[in-house]
Amino acid sequence: MIECIMNINKLLLSTIIMQSIVAAPDKVMLDMMKEDIEVYQKVREENDKDREIVSGNREFAISFMFDLKAKSKGKEVSYLKDNINKDIMNIIVSFLIGNGFFYRIDPSNPYYVENEDYKLSYPFDSLKYYLAKYIDVNNFEYVDHDGISMRKGYFGMKYISMHDDKMKRGMSSLTELSLPDNQITSLEPGVFAGLSSLTKLYLLCNKITEIKPGAFAGLSSLTKLDLSGNQITSLESGAFAGLGKLKELNLKSNEIISIAKVAFEELKSLTALDLSKNKITSLEPGAFEGLSSLTELFLISNKITSLEPGAFEGLSSLIKLDLSDNQIASLEPGVFEGLSSLTKLDLSWNQITSLEKVAFAGLSSLTELFLPENQITSIEPGVFAGLSSLTELFLPENQITSIEPGVFAGLSSLTELNLLGNKIAEIKPGAFAGLSSLIKLDLSGNKITSIKLKSFTGLSSLIKLYLQENQIQSIEKKISQMKNFKNMQELNIMSNNLDDKVKQSLKNIKDKDTSIIILYQESN
Repeated sequence: MIECIMNINKLLLSTIIMQSIVAAPDKVMLDMMKEDIEVYQKVREENDKDREIVSGNREFAISFMFDLKAKSKGKEVSYLKDNINKDIMNIIVSFLIGNGFFYRIDPSNPYYVENEDYKLSYPFDSLKYYLAKYIDVNNFEYVDHDGISMRKGYFGMKYISMHDDKMKRGMSSLTELSLPDNQITSLEPGVFAGLSSLTKLYLLCNKITEIKPGAFAGLSSLTKLDLSGNQITSLESGAFAGLGKLKELNLKSNEIISIAKVAFEELKSLTALDLSKNKITSLEPGAFEGLSSLTELFLISNKITSLEPGAFEGLSSLIKLDLSDNQIASLEPGVFEGLSSLTKLDLSWNQITSLEKVAFAGLSSLTELFLPENQITSIEPGVFAGLSSLTELFLPENQITSIEPGVFAGLSSLTELNLLGNKIAEIKPGAFAGLSSLIKLDLSGNKITSIKLKSFTGLSSLIKLYLQENQIQSIEKKISQMKNFKNMQELNIMSNNLDDKVKQSLKNIKDKDTSIIILYQESN
């Protein structure tokens, strides 16, 4: 048990975790900070053995912590008074301090806890333990955060510097380093040298503008790197040299405009790459060369206007590609060639006006294709040729006016087709030919005026059909004899212009097959 009054508001941990102290402290405050560091170091040293003792007395520890919580809210508790094991209580309090929960201790009565509990804004982690262990309070020197008087060897707001080789050697076992929400502007070559055991590095929400070649040298064990929320403008060759084991790289919300060819060539083990919310306008051939293990690529909310053939060359393991919320106007033939493992492709919220033949050539494993809220007016027959594994196709909120026969040819595995909110006025005979596995078809919110017998030819597995909010006035009489409806369970035809004869015809269908749910009364 460590008896002291922890000065939380002035705790030097704010400096240890790279936070800025607004006002320069006087000598008294510095002395208090040094005392706090010494206290924290003792906590760090005792924490491991405390953890074992607490773990062996789980029932008591849990009850004690619940009572502390109740006491902090002014509630009367008896457990602390009558059943307290003082030795164990001391260890628990020390353990709580070492894990981020601070209780003000009365030095005159070490078994008393006031009705105040404190918790740092950043949870304690391994970084703070290691820094506390190696900081020499006798040589500690406060550095004012004016951006000019930064001194060598200080872990500061404006830059990272690790010139203290002794400290770096001591931190060689560090596995996770978190430095978010600071003012770091650049990463110099060798800055992380010596941290050979580091597996996770978080540098999000700083002001880093560039990554110099060799910046991550020495991080041979790193598997996760988060650089999101910075101001990086470009990715140059060699930026990630030495990160052969990296699996996750987050570059979301930067200012990246361009990606140099082979910028990622060192990242042979990378499986997930997030480049969302940048300012990328185009993807040059070879941009992702070397990423043979990549399975997920996110390029959401950029300014990409075109995709050149070869842009995704080498991504043979890619499973998920998200290009939503860009400015892509067209898809060049063969642009997705080589993505033989891709199962999900998202092109939502772009500016694509038409889908031409072989636009999706090479995507033999694709199961989900998302194209909502583009400006597609027409789809050429054969555009989906080769997508034999596709199960879900989403085309809502486009400008499609008609569905030509053969458009969906080859989609024998398709189970869901969404064409909601287009401008389709007519369903031509054979429009859905070949969709023998289709279960759900959504044509709601279009401009369809009539339903004919041959409109749904080939839909032998159809269970749900949505036709609400169209302009349907007539339904061919023989539709009730249509064999395609043998599996139908739900037909929604609300909010159309059906007359009484059509309603009666629908009623007859329902009377013959009580398993089908037909919604047609409202707004007709």
